[in-house]
Amino acid sequence: MFFLLIGLIILLCNLGRSWKSYCSNDECLRSAANLKYSMDLSVDPCEDFYHFTCGHWSEEHPNHGWYTSFSSFAAVNERITVSSYNFLIAEDDNDTLPVVQSRMLYQSCLDQESADELGFTTIYEYLEQVGLPRIPHLFSALSDEEKMNFKFDWLTVEADIKKTFSKDIFIGFIVDVNIYNVSENVMIIGSPGNQCPLPSPFLNIQDKNDYELIKEQTAEGNNGKIELKDKIRKKVVKYVITEMMKNSTSDIPSEELLDQAAFVINNITNTIDELSDNFTSNGEAANKYTFHGLQEEIDKFTMENTNKKMPDFLQKYIGRIFENIENVTIDFNEDIMYIQDGEKPYIFHIMSFLLDTSDIYIELYMWWSTVLSMIINTTTDVVEYITKETEVLYVSSHTNSRSKSVECVELVNTFMGMAVTYGIADRAFANKSGLHVRHMLDDIRESFKSSVEGITWMDEETKKATLDKSENMYSFIGYPSWLFEDGKIEKYYEGLVINETTFLQNLMKLVEREMPKHLSKLRLVNKKEFIVNPTEVNAYNYFADNSIIVPLAFLTYPLYHLGLEVLNYGSIGTVLGHELTHGFDNKGRKHDIQGNYKQWWSNATIETFERKTECFVKQYDNITIEGAEGQVSGERTLGENIADNGGLNHAYRAYKNYMKRSGCEPSLPGFENYTHDQLFFIAFGSIWCENASTKDIEEQLESDAHCPNPIRVNMGVSNSKDFAKAFHCKVGSKMNPEKNARYGENVNIIE
Repeated sequence: MFFLLIGLIILLCNLGRSWKSYCSNDECLRSAANLKYSMDLSVDPCEDFYHFTCGHWSEEHPNHGWYTSFSSFAAVNERITVSSYNFLIAEDDNDTLPVVQSRMLYQSCLDQESADELGFTTIYEYLEQVGLPRIPHLFSALSDEEKMNFKFDWLTVEADIKKTFSKDIFIGFIVDVNIYNVSENVMIIGSPGNQCPLPSPFLNIQDKNDYELIKEQTAEGNNGKIELKDKIRKKVVKYVITEMMKNSTSDIPSEELLDQAAFVINNITNTIDELSDNFTSNGEAANKYTFHGLQEEIDKFTMENTNKKMPDFLQKYIGRIFENIENVTIDFNEDIMYIQDGEKPYIFHIMSFLLDTSDIYIELYMWWSTVLSMIINTTTDVVEYITKETEVLYVSSHTNSRSKSVECVELVNTFMGMAVTYGIADRAFANKSGLHVRHMLDDIRESFKSSVEGITWMDEETKKATLDKSENMYSFIGYPSWLFEDGKIEKYYEGLVINETTFLQNLMKLVEREMPKHLSKLRLVNKKEFIVNPTEVNAYNYFADNSIIVPLAFLTYPLYHLGLEVLNYGSIGTVLGHELTHGFDNKGRKHDIQGNYKQWWSNATIETFERKTECFVKQYDNITIEGAEGQVSGERTLGENIADNGGLNHAYRAYKNYMKRSGCEPSLPGFENYTHDQLFFIAFGSIWCENASTKDIEEQLESDAHCPNPIRVNMGVSNSKDFAKAFHCKVGSKMNPEKNARYGENVNIIE
């Protein structure tokens, strides 16, 4: 009788009968209006579900000019920005010091008058701190012979720049988790990365932001794009050098010497980029070396190629980096260095290149790279010139129409996100929401468990290990648990000094704090931590921790708090399912229950899984979007596609289980003709609504690990038999094709 009653309840829900009252709370009314006005009911959901769900979204959600592409996620970011702004302009005598300092940082960011008065003073101070001159010796009164014989200790400067700016110039170095034993941290060396948080021109250069302009100004193809970058960089180099030399006692360099400097900087930049591209890591695997063993290999290579070597290069560089780092002493006879697969040749070739390059040119390039990290935060004239000249090169979701206050709010969020979170978080709501989201995740985990238990191609031992990993996947929701404990936020920012009139110096004080803390972790035992900014609108599966991170920003309308659980499961629930599935996709499956990188699936299971995932590669490969150049790479987007499909299916089944447990929910006003099953999928589609330009779509098709949103939605539902059933899609319709990833080559682990 009980099961008959449950079946009757489900039947009534699916028929859309309001045996319970309509949901009339504010959240439901807001969600109903948002969904109703975003949908295009003239579109057949079985032919194009994305446009059925999002066809009028752009009309109802106009871009306020802050973003080149406006989406549901951008809308959340706007809400966080507005909340942060209101917090940063408020005054309260009872605020803790970090809160006061975050407001001071905001005020200093707005104070362009003080920045103009300071000029390049802060830049000169930090150039001196890392062992660089105010003006490169290339522009000094040295004779040509003296310049040729000029000696420069670039290795010490490289280490000091890393320690001060968290910036790699020629050599990439980090202290990070040992993927083979995640309880410890190790030293990793390779090609340059980007840990420096300072906003910098030329940092996020892309190839297709203004594709037509690039085609007009240069030859087509990659060489033409490089030419455009070089052309713009040359102008900026010459301008910056000239401006900085106006404050020196030296004469402004000749046009010929400025051209030479720009040529050298472009040449070294392109050499580093080319070597990094050619010798990039082939995944996560890494090899370990002793200091002496790796040094011998480097010396052997450089002697064969240049007839030169740099003795004790590693010992000198690493020794300098860890100088005065608390609780860390490097033992060059016992300590181990790691290099990711494929990156060792980079070290060999960059060392050969540097040994064959004049020291005066190396100094020039390091000077330029250091100045570039700070110059965009100096005088009005410099900022406006660089912004205008480099605008065409940026990969950015932002436009220049954003006000200075918005820019400053986001910058404070980047540099002092914990303090901002401390100020804007509704603790009671966040704690309640965190508990609710964890319950949702438990439901999704149960759905995943049922799926794995039903797999026929996975052996029992691998099944058990997979379920154990899922069961032990930790979740960080909202913000770190310590954030509101007495004295903890003060401890987190201990020693920080902020001044309302010295913006660039404030940024540098914040940046300087990071690398010593980072390096000091080398000897510490790793523990699971909340490692992202709580105001970030994103979610993560951190493989090395076997953890899911959902920041506070995600617990915000229109991703969450939607009035009905069917809407919450369809929106944030599918994101939770997405992140859980990542732990078992083509990369996540290589990390065990602790996060260690190892084989823990049987050979037979791996072989079958890889064969089955070929279906996803083939299905997504070469999909295009009308009006945009390029196509999807099924191989590059494989992990995200698996997670998209898995997340959708696990969240749907989790909601069905919730409904069995809790009964039918009220109806959503205005959606009397839709079943709750249909509402689930509509909620899913709605979170991916966006107004994207052709340029943005082309960028995604060219290099993003994610498919453009219309493809994510339509491919996800076209692989879901539950969707086809909910919307009565005939076999052969676009959203219910005769063959897809669930027929024949079914990757059951995601269903």
